Amino acid sequence: MNAMPGDGIMISVLVVDRSARSRSKLLEQISGFLYADEGLLPLLPRVSIAPLSPQEIAFHEAPDVCVLGPEITTSTPAEIATIRKTLPRTILLAQIPAHLSALSDIEQFARLGIDDVLEEHATAAAFVKKLVLLKGRRRESNRGTLVLVDSGKGGLGTTSITAALGETIAANGRSCVVADGDFESHDLTRFLQVKPFINENLRLILDGQRPLSDEAVTECILPVWSGEIPLWCMPPAPESDDLYQPQAAQLRTFISVLEVLDAKYDVVLFDLGCVRGELRKLALRVFVWVKTGDFS
Repeated sequence: MNAMPGDGIMISVLVVDRSARSRSKLLEQISGFLYADEGLLPLLPRVSIAPLSPQEIAFHEAPDVCVLGPEITTSTPAEIATIRKTLPRTILLAQIPAHLSALSDIEQFARLGIDDVLEEHATAAAFVKKLVLLKGRRRESNRGTLVLVDSGKGGLGTTSITAALGETIAANGRSCVVADGDFESHDLTRFLQVKPFINENLRLILDGQRPLSDEAVTECILPVWSGEIPLWCMPPAPESDDLYQPQAAQLRTFISVLEVLDAKYDVVLFDLGCVRGELRKLALRVFVWVKTGDFS
């Protein structure tokens, strides 16, 4: 199941415990955290959640976070060490009952590989804070660089500079995606002569009709040149008011699409020159940006 997305990074969460009943209960609790308070949603990364038994972990893609249920932490703590070996780079959270919250117990959990604990009666705010901190940690480990190319007003060459930067980066052997933010005129896409100019695949993701997966996002980009020069373009989705509404899920999903590309390619350049409204504010708050006002 998927929580409504917030600004920034998509985080995958596995809920793991021995019995289906315990997994279901913990899944319900975490889902409740994610929907508990509308005021928390602007801070919340996009989250996907799935329940698994301990035996299924090895056959599943490693998540960003694995939440271990109380059956594992109370009756089979040695299994934690096994899970840690299976998921060496995953953040492990252990739900613990009150009688295991003493410092000696926490030290034991740490030795077994637990990164943090989720107390039995934790609040939604406490859980969201953990995910926000994780979001910051993951941003530092991103493979690529995502840059916004902006200008103080129109006509200063933002689109030309984005294209030139993309071509230069690709010519030096680094994989690069240029993302067109002009939902009305598709100037960057037209300048690079990439067709189609309108990205229906991206619209399907924004509307929730396709999952926000690597495969789906990859289908949103097109090669600029044939051959081995590593430059792609992401044409804009059809324009819609939902990209400018403060609480619209679509605009936060759009940011997550950029971050999926950021994790797959060396550089992602987003032409922000024609972007307006809440999407512009959100992008400027989340990402590094380069202003082109001095390029005359």
